[in-house]
Amino acid sequence: MPEFIGRRSPEFGHAYELPESEKMALLGITPPCTDQLDSISIRQPLERMQTFLTNVHDNGYHILGNAGPSLGFEFYNIDCLADMLLKTVFVNLDAIPDYRLRPVIRIFLKSFVQHCPKECYSRALIPLLAVLCPYMLQRLTARWQIINQRYENSAESEEDNAESQEVLEDQIVRQVTRDYIDLIGVICQNRKLVEPLAGVDGMEEDFAVVSSHDDSLSELGVLLVSQQEIFTPIIVFVFTALSLNDTTTCNKAAPLCWPLLKQIIADQHLTDVGAVHLLQAVLHGLQQHGEHESCQSQLLTVGLQCYEAMRPLYPGIAATLLQVPNCTEAMVKAFDERILQSTPNKQASEKKKKDMFKKLVAGVIGQSLGQLFKKEVNFRNLPPLFSKKSQQRAHQQARVDAEPDAGLSSLFAPQNESRL
Repeated sequence: MPEFIGRRSPEFGHAYELPESEKMALLGITPPCTDQLDSISIRQPLERMQTFLTNVHDNGYHILGNAGPSLGFEFYNIDCLADMLLKTVFVNLDAIPDYRLRPVIRIFLKSFVQHCPKECYSRALIPLLAVLCPYMLQRLTARWQIINQRYENSAESEEDNAESQEVLEDQIVRQVTRDYIDLIGVICQNRKLVEPLAGVDGMEEDFAVVSSHDDSLSELGVLLVSQQEIFTPIIVFVFTALSLNDTTTCNKAAPLCWPLLKQIIADQHLTDVGAVHLLQAVLHGLQQHGEHESCQSQLLTVGLQCYEAMRPLYPGIAATLLQVPNCTEAMVKAFDERILQSTPNKQASEKKKKDMFKKLVAGVIGQSLGQLFKKEVNFRNLPPLFSKKSQQRAHQQARVDAEPDAGLSSLFAPQNESRL
């Protein structure tokens, strides 16, 4: 709580901050090799207190995360389990720093959702997600607005300490965003558990693998569609994540878009304004990450799926494409006729559809700085590779080669033997 911060001892004020080893890991710096047994005796009291508080915090969420797979149905069937978690784990979320929020999502919630029985969805999961999903949308949106402002005003910052702190905060926000996208994937995608390998400790977390070629929502995801206070923040954040300045987040969010959109269209919960907003989010993603081939390919696929599914039901989204530079009404009309009005036997292949959609949105696809100001080289008066003399010699040689004997056999004819 903020009112308790002033009561802490000034000597241990930094004990609640992120340890140096985790800072180095976030920044990609290899920590120095030290002997853990020797380092315990030479550590300062502040460092030991910092390590103790960090371990207590992480171990508490490890215990909660392993309670689900270890205790099973008995754990999820505890009376008022959701209320107890809301009053302990999810209380005063605004006072929790981002680096303390990561274990809540990555260690506890992913395992809690993954191992929850179907019978306990309504009383154990939905009350937690009703608080978490709207809050994470609001918090991460605010964090990314700050990061974008820093990039815009980066030239004004000249202090090295402030710059290094901003880089660290930037990395923490990116990690929290990726962890939350992974949590949404656990909630919405059909997953199968892989049995732990022989010789592996049973306390290790099970691995969850997304079933291949399955673009449908999980049972929990279908259940959440009717819960607008949960599903709306989820789908808004997933499509917003496509345009965040992080390619890893974009790659994680792109496979989630079509299952969410397909279900919300089937249940008729999407409005005209919402359809336009989702298509614009995909176009913003292409503008932000179009220079990366992997992101561009996924975003073009998502954009084509969105337009193809929403165009018959929400005709207003065609006006969104007309806002793209160099995209004319005739091009959109031809695309609609080729994609939407063709018979099943004359349907274009997915590759052709994707290429046609790419031509429509080519004006908004982002490019790298090296390609952005590239000047095309055009030779108007390019000299011929072969001169006229060489062409004439080649023509004469071709005529000689066309004759079967080139006149040599007539020299050795029988009527000419007497002359020899």
